[in-house]
This record gives sequence, C-alpha cells and structure tokens, in this order.
Amino acid sequence: MTITFLINQTHKEEHSSTTSIIVFEVLKRGHIIWYIGMVDFFLNRRATTSK
Repeated sequence: MTITFLINQTHKEEHSSTTSIIVFEVLKRGHIIWYIGMVDFFLNRRATTSK
C-alpha cells in the first residue's frame, strides 16, 4: 500500500516527531511512503489542488 504524508515543513521534521515515528513504523510494515511538503502544491486556475 502507498501512504502519503503531507507535511507542512519537511526540512524541519525531526526524527522524534509523531509523524516521523508513524512513517518509520509504516515503512517497517512494508508499505511505500510518499513524503510531500506543502510547498509542492499550488492552486491552479481551475481551483483544484495540483502537484
């Protein structure tokens, strides 16, 4: 299963944060992780979220 985590500021994410702990546990269980920062998204002219 692929699981996406949307993170506000990926460069400030610490190893001891709750999100990181969950990500490491999910990885140990064999899932694929997508770690996406909010800066990777923008609002296009059709008012939909895009990457």
